[in-house]
Amino acid sequence: MKIWSIMLFAFLFSYCKNEAPKSKDAPSVITTAQQQDLIAKVDYVDFLFYNMDISVSQNDKASINQSITFLSTTPKPATMNCPSIGRMSLQSQGKIILEADIHQQGNSCGYFTIIENKAAKGTCLMSADGMKFLTTLINGYKK
Repeated sequence: MKIWSIMLFAFLFSYCKNEAPKSKDAPSVITTAQQQDLIAKVDYVDFLFYNMDISVSQNDKASINQSITFLSTTPKPATMNCPSIGRMSLQSQGKIILEADIHQQGNSCGYFTIIENKAAKGTCLMSADGMKFLTTLINGYKK
């Protein structure tokens, strides 16, 4: 009986580890190379919002390039979840080459869900500049 107790203790000890759980953050779906490719190709950007009577369209290269950098190469934390408030569409020569749902709530939640073939492909964190842009835009709308 004593040997069985020792074996059980050893078995349980070997499977119980005192480690913090590993993060389940998915990798970002936007790489630096993809971001640079978008900067080279995109000539028009639309921001459409679902429950607000506002939209933003951009066709000047400086604004377009800045909007592309809102899609960071940093993955969205698995614990970050907030509602989709709109969609960003990136176009090249009249054709949509990337669409992303905009998720933003206050200053603590901001990310994009990349859409391909009408389905979610993955997510990426919104850059600090993107958060500032959207917060300013939405606060201006609310006034």
